[in-house]
Amino acid sequence: MSATARRLVSPEAILGVTTIVAFLQAVRVYLPLTVFHPGLWWRTASEIQLGLLTLVLFCAPLLAPLVTRLLGVRRSLWLAFGGLALMRLALQLASNPHVMHIFAAAAIVCGLLGATLWARHLRSDVVGFILTVFLGLALDAGLNLTFLTWDYAWQRSLPAILIAFIISAGLVYSVSVVTRANADRQIVPLSSHRLLALAVFLALHVILIHNPAAVASLTGFSLPVAGVVVFACTSVGILGALAALCRPLSAPLRIGIAAVVVLDLVVIRTQTGLTVVLVLLAASALSGWLLALSYSQTPERPRVISWLLASLGASLVFLLLLLAINYLGGFVRMPVELWFAPSLAIVILLLMSRTLAPDEQRYVAFKWVLVPLIGLLIPAALFVQPVAEQSAATDSLRVMTYNIRQGIDIEGRVALEAQAATIEAEHPDIVLLQEVMRGAIASGNVDTVGWLAQRLGMDYHYAAADRQFGNAILSRVPILERGSGLLPRNDEMGQRNYVRIVVDVGGEPVTIISTHLDHQRRENRLPQVASLIDLWAGAPRTIIGGDLNSKPDSAEIQALLDAGLVDAQAVTGNGDVFTANTFDPQARIDYILTSPGATFSDFSRPLSDASDHLPIVVTVRF
Repeated sequence: MSATARRLVSPEAILGVTTIVAFLQAVRVYLPLTVFHPGLWWRTASEIQLGLLTLVLFCAPLLAPLVTRLLGVRRSLWLAFGGLALMRLALQLASNPHVMHIFAAAAIVCGLLGATLWARHLRSDVVGFILTVFLGLALDAGLNLTFLTWDYAWQRSLPAILIAFIISAGLVYSVSVVTRANADRQIVPLSSHRLLALAVFLALHVILIHNPAAVASLTGFSLPVAGVVVFACTSVGILGALAALCRPLSAPLRIGIAAVVVLDLVVIRTQTGLTVVLVLLAASALSGWLLALSYSQTPERPRVISWLLASLGASLVFLLLLLAINYLGGFVRMPVELWFAPSLAIVILLLMSRTLAPDEQRYVAFKWVLVPLIGLLIPAALFVQPVAEQSAATDSLRVMTYNIRQGIDIEGRVALEAQAATIEAEHPDIVLLQEVMRGAIASGNVDTVGWLAQRLGMDYHYAAADRQFGNAILSRVPILERGSGLLPRNDEMGQRNYVRIVVDVGGEPVTIISTHLDHQRRENRLPQVASLIDLWAGAPRTIIGGDLNSKPDSAEIQALLDAGLVDAQAVTGNGDVFTANTFDPQARIDYILTSPGATFSDFSRPLSDASDHLPIVVTVRF
């Protein structure tokens, strides 16, 4: 076996790769259950209490020195990695959300503790460490793509269980070998700058670079093309890291390059396509380069207090970048935009890096850059998946509107199959979707609209209101035109928008609009309603639907009706049928409105726990 192959299959490499995969999957299960179902397994717990619980979990690295002192090296490693393997497999087999929440929390603790101990064993081999981190991220992204971004940790199919078993078995095998090889070695914790560098590096890549759903949303590309971009970023990142070890640059030049990348990230929100791809490639190369420079030096043994503070800081920065800045900033007006979290990560990595001395420079084999390209087989397979044929509608459209709550059911689980089944049972031609999230860690990094479109065999049009959060329309009818626009925004909550398509029905164009109005106050919604009325402008053969967050007797709905729009649910005699599922069970806040002249039939409001809203569906004829 060649030296290259031996490095890839070494126990240390397997341990690192499987740790990254199992840990990130546990995070993608824990955060949706916590964010979307407060008090899930502590029925009386408040959001603040569960937030504090999350902070405590991410302080797990603080336990590393104590656990090592009490148990020794061998038992500490088995506790961390063996526990992670057991919890990850148990998480796959569990279906009760209460139990899943406990297993995911335990897996996070074991993963953070294990990562702390694992990094020490690889730190003498900088190239091995860099490859392990990048390949762990690539494997995680590859598995994510294989299941079309709906993490298989939520699924109970045989392939999902088998893959979870292989990951856990890899953890057990590698830790058994590592513990035998290091039974008498004392573990020295990482220095503070290395720990922080690793935390922000992982956050940057989980948020953006190795997040297929986010890449698809930002670029406007299909999921298979986004997968190609992700694996290209892996190779470019490894290239940047290896180049840093043999071709050092001065501090001023590093600062200049980092400044250019940060400026690129600032404008990424207003760009799509190839421009975004180039920014992602540059960010991946720079982050790998800076991570290598931060890990290339041999640190002194830190004092216990320094280690404790560094462990705490690294974990909390990781959580802050992932959840507070990147996710919550999409819903609450914050002094940050999409570029802030990845830009902050780049700046921190820059501060952690240093210039190599001449005697520290080394030759590295750049053939490692080619290894992640094996992952291109996954998006290649997605390219050849069959797409359902579409047919033009005759004289009617079966229209549904459905707030899918970012793909989350009422118990906090990512439940795309349940939502797809709810839609499929009504056989709609058009589905107006709201709360469509693509690639947010708190909703499992899933591409909700991409997955649903593939599962249902429908075309789709999506537009983000803010970050990866927006509205979409699924269509079984060929789409003739696509458009979108922003609605007026207040000073507190996130941006809202609408998406618009035109389809052919009976040889005539029909305009369809999906939107989601502000959920807090009437004074925020009224300008948005006025904007929708201006958009419609009295045009015939128009359908406007979505979550309007307004009851039938509200000023907002009255303004829409006074403008001439027709409430399909009321006309069919179902005006008292509610659409909220949990938060206000007697509320009707979801609507299908049309221009005058339409007729309606076969109204339905199916009951489902797949979202906190209930869909409504009606057949429309013009």
